[in-house]
Amino acid sequence: MKQRLRPRNGTGRSWRRLFTIATVAGVALAWIGLAIALFSRVGRWHAQDLTLYRSAASHVLDGQVPYRDFSLEYPPLALFPLTLPARLIGRGALPPRFALAFLISNALWAAALALCTWLMARRWLTPERTLTAVAMFVLVVFVGVPVFPWRFDFFPALLSALALLLTMERRPATAGVCLAAAIATKLYPVVLAPVIVVWHLARGDRGGAVRFAGVTCIATLGIFTPFWLAAPAEFFSFLRYHELRGLQIESVPAGLLMLGHALGLGQVGIVENFGALHLLSPASRAVMPFLFPTFVVGLSAVALLGFGRLRRERIVTGRPCDETLIGYALASVLIFMLTNKVLSPQFLIWLLPFVALLPGSQYGFALTATALTIVIFPFNYDGLIGLETPIVLLLNVRNLVLAGLTASVLWRLRPSAVRPPSDITAPVHLDLERRRTTRP
Repeated sequence: MKQRLRPRNGTGRSWRRLFTIATVAGVALAWIGLAIALFSRVGRWHAQDLTLYRSAASHVLDGQVPYRDFSLEYPPLALFPLTLPARLIGRGALPPRFALAFLISNALWAAALALCTWLMARRWLTPERTLTAVAMFVLVVFVGVPVFPWRFDFFPALLSALALLLTMERRPATAGVCLAAAIATKLYPVVLAPVIVVWHLARGDRGGAVRFAGVTCIATLGIFTPFWLAAPAEFFSFLRYHELRGLQIESVPAGLLMLGHALGLGQVGIVENFGALHLLSPASRAVMPFLFPTFVVGLSAVALLGFGRLRRERIVTGRPCDETLIGYALASVLIFMLTNKVLSPQFLIWLLPFVALLPGSQYGFALTATALTIVIFPFNYDGLIGLETPIVLLLNVRNLVLAGLTASVLWRLRPSAVRPPSDITAPVHLDLERRRTTRP
């Protein structure tokens, strides 16, 4: 009687799939466990945000309309990651249960973001380097565990990563939908739009640029319009909320002003309002009008440099590189962070779709910035509020590291650094082609 032979390849794939699922689940559980273990030490710094999230979710589950029936300091699609945990456990759940459900949902978003990182990395990296990129991603997420699990920024970061991945896959319309959803969740992903448009134009794909820009605008308006119609007078309150905010103490200009205070070059005070801590001084009020123009100039410069680099890649190598798109997308987000009047610790989550794809030295900048951020908040935030000189110095070092990361990315991807695939064979190839065309 003949025995049936099972196909080895199928069995091997099944075992690899099971191993991958078990690894992802184990890492996620370890992250959740570490976050819970640390919460007793850092929970007081997250209670206000978690209370705000739970309150917004309760209002929605009670059938209330945001902006009309209750105030919301975020764009409307932020309600999705905020209400999902409450829907899973019920609207009457106690705060600890909501916090646990919120943590678990963030673990799912983080796992999906790791998958996007892997999918982007495998487009130009070797299999070994791709796995290394995923490991680098996981390391940053674990370093940020005292803060990252208790904010909803994983969700817009995931949508931003999907927009970039779909752009690489030559699907501009779907990428526009994802970016619109990201913008409608936390606004900051709008800075990715110029780079994506430039990427299409550098490829000579004007139709793709038009489709992406058009769909992004239409989809964003499609998300915003129902909420605007429900509360036309109050819909833009989330924009006015941030417009009225002062200079948050962790921002770049605030760090410099506090350093001046520590050196005896000026006096600053700290006031708590709008759910955060802001500087109170004539210098801070004088600085703020220059921040938005600086941001516009910086973002425009990044877009122009990106166009020059991508166009040169197309001329020299035949096509723009996906890695360049990621690099300039990262630079755009960093410019927004460095020129903003707010630089909250959770903003480091925005960098996660990019940092694991960087070369080792630049990844070191990102990992160092994350570690310094966690040292400051939550573990030494009382010292920063008290304007203690060592913590103020540490904050300025963190901001300097972020600025160094921006400069390093832009320098590595400068247009003049593009080289032909082979400096020796390319001229010979061109000479042979020339001979063929001139032969009688």
